[in-house]
Amino acid sequence: MTMKRLILSLLLLTVLAHAQEARTIMEKADSCYAAKNYTEAASYMDQFIALDSTCDGCTYNAACYNALAGNKEKAILYLRRSFKLGYAARYLEQDDDLKSLHGLPEWPALQKLSADNYAIAMEKRAKRNKELNTRYTNWQHNWEKQYRIALQNADTAGSARQVYQRLQHWNPYQPISSINNYLFLYQPINNSKKAPYTVLLPNNYNPQKAYPLLVVLHGAVFMQDDLQPYADSSATRYYHRHFTKYASQANMIVVYPNASRKYNWVYPDSGFRVTPDIIHYLKQFINIDDNAVYITGHSNGATGSFGYLLKQPSLFAGFSGMNTQPIIRTGGTFLLNARNRNFYNIATDKDYYYPPAANDSISKLAHQLNINWTVDMQKGFPHWFPQFDTADVPVKKMFASMLSYQRNPFQNTLYWECDNIQYGRCDWLSITRLDTLQQRAKWHLQYNFTIPYWIDNMNPDKIIDSSSAGFRYPRQSGAVQATYAANVFRIESSCVQSLRIFLSPQMIDFSKPVAVWINGKKVFDKKVQYNKTFMLQNFREQFDRKAIWVGYIDVNS
Repeated sequence: MTMKRLILSLLLLTVLAHAQEARTIMEKADSCYAAKNYTEAASYMDQFIALDSTCDGCTYNAACYNALAGNKEKAILYLRRSFKLGYAARYLEQDDDLKSLHGLPEWPALQKLSADNYAIAMEKRAKRNKELNTRYTNWQHNWEKQYRIALQNADTAGSARQVYQRLQHWNPYQPISSINNYLFLYQPINNSKKAPYTVLLPNNYNPQKAYPLLVVLHGAVFMQDDLQPYADSSATRYYHRHFTKYASQANMIVVYPNASRKYNWVYPDSGFRVTPDIIHYLKQFINIDDNAVYITGHSNGATGSFGYLLKQPSLFAGFSGMNTQPIIRTGGTFLLNARNRNFYNIATDKDYYYPPAANDSISKLAHQLNINWTVDMQKGFPHWFPQFDTADVPVKKMFASMLSYQRNPFQNTLYWECDNIQYGRCDWLSITRLDTLQQRAKWHLQYNFTIPYWIDNMNPDKIIDSSSAGFRYPRQSGAVQATYAANVFRIESSCVQSLRIFLSPQMIDFSKPVAVWINGKKVFDKKVQYNKTFMLQNFREQFDRKAIWVGYIDVNS
């Protein structure tokens, strides 16, 4: 090694050592602050700033800790320094940590500095957001023109049977450009709104190979006033870092959608379509294994994963989450729908979002209903479990379980229930019309339980003396139980007027008649032909090479 390279290496090691030391000191300061030991917290921040004097937010924290410790002059000094570095607080007077400074003669000037900084920061942010939005939108437009797969480029000549066989093995994918394995894209929600999302590609992506895909849904959707103007790589870190780590090790494509209070996967329904739309869109560019698409998330993201399990599972092979609240807020929580797939939940016993008693109750109910349901309870942690390094071990276990499942869109037995035909489909069966004035079948039941012992979100060690129902049922529903074998479909329905059965050569023999029995009455008995137009329309919408539907049967109950 030359002397110049040796000096550079030593400098790098010194920088890394300082960075590690600074991080350790910062963690100690934060711990002291959380324990309300403000004098020690302030002392640690003095040490931190001696190592790193360029961090505006850290300097602001030093001001807060010193104000709480009674060091008012030092707090004023740090506040001035943080504003000089560019720190921006919209309402300085609302920070309770600085209450002791409000009566000082310097306070009005500090408020003005803060307000001025905030105005400048917002102007810069708006300008940067506009520039990046334009850059990424233009990049996606050019990317689409270069890499999008068009169905008209496939060989669709000949019989429907021949086209079906070719589509099963169709692989027109090519190497695609990315930004250090990242794609920063937008998915239209309506004519005026687009949801940004990040895609992380596997290292050395090979377009001739089909890859598993994981969707990671973020939490705190109700705290986001609006959709972000663009996506970035930060979505892969922080609370998502454990998911990113094991997805990358498993050589998966990872998708991180963005949501807001109005457009999300929990409530209302205005953003629920975004995630399936993203997957259908990406299949036009990237070689995705249709039977290995999974979904997970934390908090509201985990609840979103549960929502897709009970409302729109057909795309996915497995569902999981961390600190899940398993409830559907837009309608009934029809837990029996989970029989069609599986759910894995990492829970914590100090979680205000869903207390341990609730996890025990739903786990017991799920097992009684023969649902593949796993709860991995972690002791001693609050709702924000992903921020702890300890979460790494249970996430690893969750991934091992998740990747053991493959989607089977042709399973012989289905149960499906809905109170809105927008979510009437699971795999090969769709409820197309409800009739909730009918008398419910004896097997068509509503399941529920009571959740006691809620936990205080400000103090995880405090139990709130209250209880609530586990599920809610705001509307009447319809349900079906269906099986098929040897070209015969047998269906029991309740409060359902009409159904559609989607057909595949992997389910029936098209050379023989197909019989459909509903509630003990034969309603269909004849041969069904391949429907080329229908097949191509479905394929164009979904680009699913493992579940190619070549025909359908519409029947009334």
